[in-house]
Amino acid sequence: MLGSAPAAMAADVKSGDAMSQLRDKAEAGSAEAQLQLSNIYFVGDGVPKDDSQAIKWLRKSADQGNAKALYALSQAYGAGTGIAKDDLESNKWLRKAAEAGHPEAQLILGHDYSMGRGVAKDDAEAVKWWRKAAEKGNADAEYNLGYMYSQGLGVAKDDAKAVQWWENAARHGNTRSYYALSQAYTLGSGVLRDDGAAFSWMVKAAETGDVNAQVNVGMVYNIGGVVPKNYVEAAKYLRMAADQGNAEAQYNLGYILTLGDGMPRDDTQAVLWWRRAAEQGHASAQSAAGVAFHNGTGIEKNDQEAMKLLQKSAAQGNADGELHLGFAYYEGWGFLPDKREAFKWFRAAADQGNTTAQYMLGVIYTAGEPLVTGKDFVQAYMWFNLAGSQGDLNAMRERDSVAKLMRGDQLTHAQRLSNDWKPLKREKPAAAPVAGR
Repeated sequence: MLGSAPAAMAADVKSGDAMSQLRDKAEAGSAEAQLQLSNIYFVGDGVPKDDSQAIKWLRKSADQGNAKALYALSQAYGAGTGIAKDDLESNKWLRKAAEAGHPEAQLILGHDYSMGRGVAKDDAEAVKWWRKAAEKGNADAEYNLGYMYSQGLGVAKDDAKAVQWWENAARHGNTRSYYALSQAYTLGSGVLRDDGAAFSWMVKAAETGDVNAQVNVGMVYNIGGVVPKNYVEAAKYLRMAADQGNAEAQYNLGYILTLGDGMPRDDTQAVLWWRRAAEQGHASAQSAAGVAFHNGTGIEKNDQEAMKLLQKSAAQGNADGELHLGFAYYEGWGFLPDKREAFKWFRAAADQGNTTAQYMLGVIYTAGEPLVTGKDFVQAYMWFNLAGSQGDLNAMRERDSVAKLMRGDQLTHAQRLSNDWKPLKREKPAAAPVAGR
């Protein structure tokens, strides 16, 4: 049924006398009666379903400027219901409905201007129509207005007004505003920063199915801080997001399942989730699943599959993937060791600040590896020192041992190299926006 008249409206006029009276009113020019009669014919409740009669009475009501009828006629043309589909006619009647004050039509017209759909893109016009709908209490329009104020689109950027509109939207049941409000309280945008309020809104968003909120709530419970660390709750929310196919949630859920803290350890399920995330290209999950295949933890040992996964992870610049690929070549996982390749991947991970990779470079430079590098105490000291500065006690001991073999000028040079070293920054693909129109 088109229009906003409820189905009960049709049921109220099933009797012959009521139907006759309604038709008399419609024929006398009552726009509301014409709309009601149109709905009855669309439903076919008490009368034979008749789209042509439905459109006839709907058009009569619309011609009188009835906002509900104008909107319903626009929808009929847009969907091809009872009439030939015609987008131009749909847009024409939609604008008439919006101008007549129909909030849903105003919301859609705002979207059209925002997206440049059938009209020239114009953020100011989008804001104009969303404001009209929002002033009638349309929750989606209120959310959109908040977004426009937060981004400065079509209006001057005003974070406080953004929060006001999102709060209105939340009161009227718009669930997307929950996440937006959480972000506002997290960042202190338009409101005083309040981590407790931010988390409360985030939980509300998560409970409504917002996958980004589910991941965030899960990670808050995983790390602790705003709330006490709780792996059971973390797993609960991460599972929600993982079931929706979120790779980040799948990876972290797998990690939590390996801890056995507050719940039974389950390596098999952990690997299952890592593999699902890995299939989506999640680099850390590819690394974790690769190591599981090598160790035979939670899945049958398979070094060939381990190598495939680690190579995919390393190809994305994931430091853990690079590190473990280095170990695969260093130790020879199903093939003869290749120290040259091992050195290459240890260096790639070490350049990103991976402590274990830095330690391994120190080991290689200290011993000297044929066909890779000769002994180089300056380089060995530098890498051991860098790993030690991150708390690696073995690296500290090795650094001090190497220092005893060095001249004073070598030691000074190595210390200068350590002080000047900076981790390599690699560009990552931009994250998709978490909130929008």
